[in-house]
Amino acid sequence: MGDIEFEEVDDEFFKALVAAEEAATAARSRQTAQIPTNPPPKYQNLNNSNNHINAASQAAAATPLNLRVLLSYYGDGKIAVKVIQLKPEQVSYMLPKQLTDIFTQYGAVHHTRDPIAVKETSRRLKMKPLLSYNDKLILIPLKHHGDLVQAFKNKVVADFQPIPVWVLDLLRHASDASRKPLPVDLSKMSPQINNAILPFQRVGIETAIQRGGKILLADDMGLGKSIQALGIASFYRDQWPLLIIVPASLRQVWSDQIFQWYHDITPDDVTIIMNAKNAAFKKTRIVIVSYELVDRIGSKEFKFGVVIVDESH
Repeated sequence: MGDIEFEEVDDEFFKALVAAEEAATAARSRQTAQIPTNPPPKYQNLNNSNNHINAASQAAAATPLNLRVLLSYYGDGKIAVKVIQLKPEQVSYMLPKQLTDIFTQYGAVHHTRDPIAVKETSRRLKMKPLLSYNDKLILIPLKHHGDLVQAFKNKVVADFQPIPVWVLDLLRHASDASRKPLPVDLSKMSPQINNAILPFQRVGIETAIQRGGKILLADDMGLGKSIQALGIASFYRDQWPLLIIVPASLRQVWSDQIFQWYHDITPDDVTIIMNAKNAAFKKTRIVIVSYELVDRIGSKEFKFGVVIVDESH
């Protein structure tokens, strides 16, 4: 093999060649390099933005909805749920998912109050409203009242008002009485009333007595609620004195009814509170007072065992 001859290379040319090779190597490195572990600032900004969005979403989920949820007894063993928007200007036809999830979990049924409104709402929104504010009631079995209280315990809405405890106690008492109806002997009732009442009125009186005398008589006008009330009161005569609270214009009407149906009652047994001056009355068996003056007759010495409240609504 012949000898290799080296030619002399100009120094400036050599430096340029080395610089070009280094530049090419750096370019290849950039093309094959992986994404760095610490992203450049612009990527960091994007990540921070996503974190802010997630934090905002979590904060929004933790903020109570600006709604008021009211529970009341609907009847037939069901709770009526009413949802009120605290800011009427923020109109929405649909309940938030947080509420629909809770309500449907406990067997909510939708009772339409206004079918035309529901149809119109559906047409406008081009969708069927699941649970809306104004055109439907939300009915849930009464047995889930405690579950609802627990579900709303964590401030799901701004204001939650359950059924008062004393109402639940009355419902429980009535439910127990209805499951175990006791035979009722109406011989203790005023004989004049016993001989005059119609069959449906007798059922009303017996139902009240089965429930310990606690009842709301809600028959239509003219069907004899007053005679039923006096019949129930006469059954509990041994617990008198009897207090009758009425609108001021009906005080004399009730007095006439008492003498019509209680033949053993005399004028000396009845006190009609006409004004604040005769609110300090002697102890009588029956006291008739208007709503305006009822707070004037309370005393520790004089307690009423039976109360009739007329026009209580």
